[in-house]
Amino acid sequence: MISTNNEYEVYDVGQLIDLTEKYGFIDAKQRIYNITQSIISGCAKPCDAFEEINAISFEVQDVIAELNKPVDEEQLQLLNPLFDVES
Repeated sequence: MISTNNEYEVYDVGQLIDLTEKYGFIDAKQRIYNITQSIISGCAKPCDAFEEINAISFEVQDVIAELNKPVDEEQLQLLNPLFDVES
C-alpha cells in the first residue's frame, strides 16, 4: 500500500478484492470483476477502468472508515434504549 494523501490508500486490484471479501462488500467485488473482464475482452479503455476501480476503492475505504468509528452515546441509546449511558 502506498499512501497518496491523508485520506486514502492505494490498493492493487488483488488487494482491493481481498478487502471487499474481508468486509463482505459483494457488490463492489462484482463491479471490480466486471471492469476487469471488460478490460480483458477489449470493451473498456484501461485508463477509464483504472479511474472506475479507484472510485470503487475510495467508496470501500469510506464505508470501512464509517464502520470503524466508535459508537457515540446517542447512537448507543438508539441501538439499545434500555441501556443507561449515564452510569
